[in-house]
Amino acid sequence: MELKEIKQIICDLRFQIEELAEECDTLWRETEDTNTEQIADYLHGELNDIAYRLSDLEDTEEETEENMERKEEFFDDWWGEQDTMQKCQLANVPYPTEEDGRGENLLYAEDRANKWWNSRTTAQKEEIYKDKADWWDNE
Repeated sequence: MELKEIKQIICDLRFQIEELAEECDTLWRETEDTNTEQIADYLHGELNDIAYRLSDLEDTEEETEENMERKEEFFDDWWGEQDTMQKCQLANVPYPTEEDGRGENLLYAEDRANKWWNSRTTAQKEEIYKDKADWWDNE
């Protein structure tokens, strides 16, 4: 089975779940029984949640080599925009103090942080970006 076929099945399932949710909504509005009303309302909400998750799965894109390269470039650009102190914090590398003179020690610390960054996978870089990016970058 190919990815395209799997995504089509997910789409079909989503449509069926949405129809069931509508049936539950209709039952909720038309019933006189309080118990049935509560169950129908509950099922309506749960089925809508499932349909929403299926919609997310349906939108999943295949990670092509080109997409991975673009992601990698984006995360590397983001890393390059960070100052040395931020890089050291993210990489858990001690930032040189004024007593260290900061000259060579600053370059050494940044080099260590960059080596740490380069040793991460694209998935790890994405997690770091999501956790540490400024809020306006994540919108």
